[in-house]
Amino acid sequence: MSRTRILWAGSAHCHTSLPSCGHLVRILWAGSAHCHTSLPSCGHLVQSCSKIKNVSLPTHPLHPTLCRRLTPRKPLSTALPPNTHVIGKSMFSLLVRFSHSKPTRPISSPFSPFFQNLHTTSSTPTPSPKNPILFNYLIDTFSFPYSKALKLSNRYSYTKTSKNPPSVLLYLKSLQFSDAQIKYAVNSSPQILFTALETILMPKICFFQSLGLSGSRLPDFLSKHSQLLTRSLHRTLVPCIDIMKKVLNSNVNDNHDLFLALSRCSWIATSTERLSANLTYFEKECGIRRPQVAMLMKRQPRIFIFPESHVKGLVARALEMGFSLDSRMLVHGIFTLNCIGVETYNRKLKLLRSFGFSEDECREMFRKVPSLLRTSEAKLRFGLEFFLETNNLKKSFMVQYAGSLMYSMEERVVPRYRVLEVLKEKGFVESGPSFLYALRFREEEFVEKFISRFPDYAEELLMAYKSHLVVAGNK
Repeated sequence: MSRTRILWAGSAHCHTSLPSCGHLVRILWAGSAHCHTSLPSCGHLVQSCSKIKNVSLPTHPLHPTLCRRLTPRKPLSTALPPNTHVIGKSMFSLLVRFSHSKPTRPISSPFSPFFQNLHTTSSTPTPSPKNPILFNYLIDTFSFPYSKALKLSNRYSYTKTSKNPPSVLLYLKSLQFSDAQIKYAVNSSPQILFTALETILMPKICFFQSLGLSGSRLPDFLSKHSQLLTRSLHRTLVPCIDIMKKVLNSNVNDNHDLFLALSRCSWIATSTERLSANLTYFEKECGIRRPQVAMLMKRQPRIFIFPESHVKGLVARALEMGFSLDSRMLVHGIFTLNCIGVETYNRKLKLLRSFGFSEDECREMFRKVPSLLRTSEAKLRFGLEFFLETNNLKKSFMVQYAGSLMYSMEERVVPRYRVLEVLKEKGFVESGPSFLYALRFREEEFVEKFISRFPDYAEELLMAYKSHLVVAGNK
């Protein structure tokens, strides 16, 4: 069913046809295939205004149902829009609604685009802030855009005073916070402006100073992680930091690892319950030793604030790949699986299978080198093509030396391959896995073992080894 609404401003005694009426007429018209009318456009907003005072209902042939509905049963007291000028005591506004069958075909009109523009350009009311005090302060003090200030002020609608923010700003500036750092902190946690300075905010900052943050390090850290200043000092911050310090073996003289973990994910210090629960799960149920837990906390602290179901899911996926609870590689598998999604893992597995590796061989490579899954697909493909096709290595060697795919192809693999090719031509080395063995040497050891030992060919070997640098320099 389609619905028609007609808002008519006119007089019962006026005799003028549409659209040259003496008042503002707004018609929202939903037509039917059975309606035959010459109104400008069905389904659009019609606005017409002229100076003629006499107005009457249209005399166009309408559907009988519509004609009956156009006769009002009683006058309606309807407030007209501000731009509508009512002239004469007999002026009235009539709202008619009626339902009609759905039209069998759309009704179009050459005037449709014009009336569509009138409809779409109608202005919408600007939303008012729920917290005008914070809204005005953010705009006046920090020059926040209207939309940003509105969003933040509505989020923290409970702050009702503007007396505290100036003292908070002065205190932060006394700690060498720059204007940009204060704005960054307020953008993340605007509620710190309304925090009690002496009883809440200052003790928290003193706590971080006691951990070794001083000078420019203090504003640099707290401006980026201002959400820490919104947590309870004694119920949250102190217990979480104490747990982290025990795991990381930090002390007052060396909290580098502590702030490294906090810099990567400061949310780890915002939930004592999750931090304790995940720490217990890793150590007690998974058998991961404390040094490995510390490594995981430094590199991926976010894991420790995940829900228990998510953490157990990561461990289950690692076990499916062939890791065991008593394996020291389990923590590396968990770390890698947390870095990639299931789709990424499946794409890497499909890539290896395309080079002829079985699924068991793929999993064995992952167990030996879990970080292989974090390698980009382009690098992984390039490495496989080079080792299996250019160097003609067997897949069994690649499974055994899967770590070779992690080396830099441009800086390490290809230059050393060229050196060994020169030595092979001269009969000094054999082909085969000796190339994979040569990749494991450090730079100094490789030069001494494969270049310095052959002084008669040193220049030729050096050119083969460093030719990529010469090409890069010429570019």
